[in-house]
Amino acid sequence: MSHVEMCYRQVHRRFSGPMAEIRSFDPHYTYVHLRGDDRSSTVEATSEFWPDVMSGKRKFDGRMLMAFRMSEDMAYWEMHPAGEELIYLTVGAMKVVLDETDGERSCSVSAGEAYLIPQGVWHRFVIGEAVELIAITAGEGTQHRAYHATGEDQ
Repeated sequence: MSHVEMCYRQVHRRFSGPMAEIRSFDPHYTYVHLRGDDRSSTVEATSEFWPDVMSGKRKFDGRMLMAFRMSEDMAYWEMHPAGEELIYLTVGAMKVVLDETDGERSCSVSAGEAYLIPQGVWHRFVIGEAVELIAITAGEGTQHRAYHATGEDQ
């Protein structure tokens, strides 16, 4: 048996059953659930997805991998109590603003750079130029709170 035939059989065996259909997908609309049991599955990013996560209606162990396009600042603060959030910018530039106990702190992030947002820290993104980013987050228990712009933000 050739090396190519052996690889094909291993791949075919691995993806037979529920994952038999191998297809590409857009991570802006279909997230990947990296489960705690070292398996993964796709999850459609419907308008109910994050409200269900924040309300506790949708539970998942592990992390979510997703992609976003943003051209405007986040209009709210966000916090992930279950773990850190890794962001990787593929396009554009922005600031990650952290709301910490001793005040706000920000870090500039540009295309090709990553930033690790600490667990349990409120954060928001201020967009310098339209961005596309990939995020890996422990989304369980994610919370949002209102952001109120001040004159200094304008």
